[in-house]
Amino acid sequence: MVELKFDPKTEILKVKFSGSIGLEDIKDYVQQIVNLDNLPSNLDILNDMLEVDQYVSADEVNKILRTIQPHLANFNNVRVASVHEKPQSTAISTLIRERNKFENMEYRVYSSYEAALEWLMIK
Repeated sequence: MVELKFDPKTEILKVKFSGSIGLEDIKDYVQQIVNLDNLPSNLDILNDMLEVDQYVSADEVNKILRTIQPHLANFNNVRVASVHEKPQSTAISTLIRERNKFENMEYRVYSSYEAALEWLMIK
């Protein structure tokens, strides 16, 4: 399950993932972001993946990046802080970070919500 909430005070899109997350869930998540109104052109996203039981496979990482690519043109800059506790989801997000070649997207992986939020608060 994926829940999105934009915090207008911090201008951070907070996303809570829970349960089993597959490729289709990630595609839906990207589409939900696209459908949101009034997002800033410099978008900060905080992905809380602490309660994810199962995440996509390593083979699907490039599919995730291809899903994201056409929508990045809607933004000047996108910073994503992804918070993980479990090794498998951490590994997948690390692969996303390493394979990310988009000039206007920075993707970082964190083990604590506080550290991720601290990075996103640096404007």
